[in-house]
Amino acid sequence: MNNAEKNLREFYDKRGWHKRNSTNQYEDSVLWEDNRPVAKKYISKCRLRLADLIEASFKNANTNLSLDVGCGPIQYTEYQEYYNKFKENHFLDISQQALDEAKNVAKSNSKFICKSAINFNDKNKYDVIICNHVLYHIDKNDQKSVVKNLINALKKDGKLYITYTNKYSMWNIIFFFPQIIFNLLKSKKRKIYYFIHPIKWWAQFEKEFKVIKYPLRSISSRESKLFLPNNNFGKKMLDYLFNLENKFPKLFLRIGTFYIIEITRR
Repeated sequence: MNNAEKNLREFYDKRGWHKRNSTNQYEDSVLWEDNRPVAKKYISKCRLRLADLIEASFKNANTNLSLDVGCGPIQYTEYQEYYNKFKENHFLDISQQALDEAKNVAKSNSKFICKSAINFNDKNKYDVIICNHVLYHIDKNDQKSVVKNLINALKKDGKLYITYTNKYSMWNIIFFFPQIIFNLLKSKKRKIYYFIHPIKWWAQFEKEFKVIKYPLRSISSRESKLFLPNNNFGKKMLDYLFNLENKFPKLFLRIGTFYIIEITRR
């Protein structure tokens, strides 16, 4: 296990997947999500974009088995929509605390695997694999091999869904220097490994597999907390933004913060 993995497991076992008594929210969510009422509807609809893709892709197909890599505690109710179409769900995470929490909400016949994604090497097994906001916490030199291993674990015509961050999003460019300063001043207790490749990095998989990219969410909690008031005006702004994302997906794929990569094994 490398240093990035050790750091990640230690953070989530000891802090990230424990709930704050005052809010009943996981520490991970308190630190990195906008949990204000103003953002609730927008964020929920963005999370369900992945569920909609899975539903559309397997509408008339038999779907037996799914895998969520880096599942965490399945902390948001929208995440459960990702697994509904499957007869059985498997959950893999480096944190045992995550899996212990996930058992409270997963289906009774689910399987839980405490293992590093780097060491995962099943073959021809899953209809769908989900890697949701996880890959960029894996060492930059291991991310490609993890993607290839996950593709190899798919059945023919199976799909891998990865949610990832746009390195050159409008907001990441605007906040480039302030974020560097913030990271230097940030407490060691909340520092975990994070590295994002640019969108063009995914082109290396296109010769062998079908790769499609979709916008997921244009703004992160950083921007919404800074710029959106927690009132009806803020809600209307986010409703408008969500509709724009649907109307101009290619634009928001390029300028937005989060996107989805769909890789189909042929």
